[in-house]
Amino acid sequence: MGRADLLTRARERLRRGRALLLSGPVGIGRSTVLDALAEGAALDGALVLRCAPARAESGLPFLDDQLDESALAAVDALPAAQRAALDAALTGGPAAVSRLQGELALRLAVLSLLRALARPGRPVVLAIDDLQWLDRPSAELLAFAARRVRRLPVGVVATVRTPLVGGDGARRLRALPQPAEELPVGPLEFGRLVELLARRVGAGLPGWASREIHRASGGNPRFALELATAVAGGRAVPRPGEPLPLPGRLRAEARRLLGPLSPGARETLLLASLATGLEPASPTVESLRSAGRPRAAAEVAEAVRLRVVEPLAEDGVVRFTHPRRNGTDGTEIAAGDIWVHPDYDDATITNDVAVITLTEEMPYQTLPPVGAEDTDVYAAGSSARIVGWGTTRENGPSSNQLRTAEVPTVSDADCDASYGAEFDSAAMVCAGLPRGGVDTCQGDSGGPLVLDGRLAGVVSWGNGCARPGYPGVYTRLTSYADELTAQLGS
Repeated sequence: MGRADLLTRARERLRRGRALLLSGPVGIGRSTVLDALAEGAALDGALVLRCAPARAESGLPFLDDQLDESALAAVDALPAAQRAALDAALTGGPAAVSRLQGELALRLAVLSLLRALARPGRPVVLAIDDLQWLDRPSAELLAFAARRVRRLPVGVVATVRTPLVGGDGARRLRALPQPAEELPVGPLEFGRLVELLARRVGAGLPGWASREIHRASGGNPRFALELATAVAGGRAVPRPGEPLPLPGRLRAEARRLLGPLSPGARETLLLASLATGLEPASPTVESLRSAGRPRAAAEVAEAVRLRVVEPLAEDGVVRFTHPRRNGTDGTEIAAGDIWVHPDYDDATITNDVAVITLTEEMPYQTLPPVGAEDTDVYAAGSSARIVGWGTTRENGPSSNQLRTAEVPTVSDADCDASYGAEFDSAAMVCAGLPRGGVDTCQGDSGGPLVLDGRLAGVVSWGNGCARPGYPGVYTRLTSYADELTAQLGS
């Protein structure tokens, strides 16, 4: 789908008050499309409320810049309890909002705001850039409102980087009114890319260079601009057939990626790169072996393991990973389907389980999930392993490395003593040290709780992170074994 067709379809969707999710990799232009849609909606008379959460802020709850100033005028008309809850959230975070009446009042306040602002002839459009970085409390608030504004003139358009980063992906997607339509933002067509390069870099690029930049970048605008800038800023424009100069950041990234490869693997990949894109000579392990690389299979496997080369498909062609998909965030694979338990309740956080199906297989061994009969794995004191990329302390920075820890399971009686009626032993299980200090945290939601070599739980919620007397709460997967088996087998 071209950009013009994408914008036409998206605008029509918003005019009908529907939810729209613009997905795509880094640099593809999701924010540019969002800007165009927001500007068009404002010209059509809609009240556009925007927020742009950042990765560094994803652990900070209820950021006040997520409410547009024009919406704050309606706050004074709210009932006192709702106004107080909203003020507490914007100034003190979730700790300032009590667990029961305060949270309900806050959710009702947001819903009341939307009802006051949205009216016939003046719809409201919520525009959220980088939904994956929206903090969890705000995402849960929007999810509450999203299920209750379907009959109001409220449209939502959000961008999300694919794949979703962090364990809260499914929860954040629920911030959109359903059904939400996902529109992937694809690469720019050659003509559009040439126009972009002419505006941003200048009209001095020769035609062959523009074509080569389009091919090398895969139509990714940001990557193409970096390449074009390197070409235009070089001492001499490359001649036809010569390689394009590599921008400084990509050169450093290439060194990082290729540095761990053995000398033999580098030689094999150099030969493969020479044949890449040449029909019908696309490089395969067999053709590389025939070209004088007897250890091609082992060397390509080494490159796959180091994520320099994509896992081989059925055709056996050696395909290099995209430089924009192989940084510190690891391999990116899009979600093809998301199943959320139909009875999930974000007020009580019960039935907190989902299944995300990827569009590609990962070259890793998976953990077997527990069966309905495996309830003995939760015996108090059993050693459980937790894994995640979440924050390293309560409301602290997120980790750029996968972290793991061991915690003991907690008896249902002790967990009930900590959380009271909020703990549902049929759907939840607790794990943690009595003294605290080790726990999952913000951003770990959806991560695994492993017991006896099996996937036995999913990171769900808790009172802060690693607090004494408040263990982490996990979804008890034995209670959902049949539903998960059906989803995994479909």
